[in-house]
Amino acid sequence: MATEFIAWGNLGNVLKSQSKISEAESAYRNALYYRSNMADMLYNLGLLLQENSRFSEALHYYKLAIGSRPTLASAYLNTGIILMNQGKAEEAKKTFLKCSEIPDENLKDPHAHKCSVTSCLYNLGKLYHEQGHYEDALTVYREAIQKMPRQFAPQSLYNMMGE
Repeated sequence: MATEFIAWGNLGNVLKSQSKISEAESAYRNALYYRSNMADMLYNLGLLLQENSRFSEALHYYKLAIGSRPTLASAYLNTGIILMNQGKAEEAKKTFLKCSEIPDENLKDPHAHKCSVTSCLYNLGKLYHEQGHYEDALTVYREAIQKMPRQFAPQSLYNMMGE
């Protein structure tokens, strides 16, 4: 059973890299048939759907991924971005805040986590900036700079602070 799940998931990744979108989607869904609560697979399906402008479906899978692994910062980040683009600023703000509060202990990929948290803070700052809450935006950008991993390119953060 575990081997079927892994095989379908890997096939989905290969098909996605070849831009075979509907086949990749089918492969991910087949993987989820064997393990419906696998956060990475739920996230991968959400990402595929988001990249193909199927935002409400993507949100559904990101929420399932978060339910399965509440520390999956990248799922919060993409959820927040979709909500922000849909004009749901308050919901996006809550999502970005929740992401920024995830502790970074015992994680599968600490570097990816820190990058996602930094991006959540960047987007939260952008939301505050757009709403005219400049002090809040600066506070959030400073927090992002403190939390960002060494490899993170800080230019966009400094640029937003300058604005």
